[in-house]
Amino acid sequence: MPNSPPTPQARTPVTPMMHLPMLLEGLRHQVERSLARLVIHQLSSSERAEETPNPRWLLELALRGEQGADIIHLRLEREARRGQQETGDEQAWKAELAMDLPELGPLHVRIVVKGDSVSTHFWVKSEEVRLRLADALPQLQKNLESRQLQVTILNCRTGTPPDPKRPDEDQPNGPWIDSHA
Repeated sequence: MPNSPPTPQARTPVTPMMHLPMLLEGLRHQVERSLARLVIHQLSSSERAEETPNPRWLLELALRGEQGADIIHLRLEREARRGQQETGDEQAWKAELAMDLPELGPLHVRIVVKGDSVSTHFWVKSEEVRLRLADALPQLQKNLESRQLQVTILNCRTGTPPDPKRPDEDQPNGPWIDSHA
């Protein structure tokens, strides 16, 4: 849905090698499903400019490894201006990612970039994973700063991200496609 946050998805196992005709048929089905999901994401991103002046894109990135394919669900959008007190013409961009990695479990990430400043929040399911990620945050901060980015916030919490109030909440949330003609 256009206003819903990204959702973590479990890893898809790798299919063992099989006969070529079966492999091609399986590949065809996977491509059809991927294209259908892409169309749904494109439809959810194609709101009229007068309804949503801030662009928003929804997509999924599949990362295939030896153990299977991990899906990263991503929402990228320009933050709404909060009034005239903003300095300069720079607007903030926000990326929200969700993934379910077997080593870490469900992971939510919110990254906000404005000019040279970046703030990053991680949400994980367990305290053990939070501690593992918290140990890696200083290295992440060092890497970001080495790219001339000023890190304003960098933290990791247990739980799920809060659902921010959206300026377009009062828009009707009906279906994108009417299947009744």
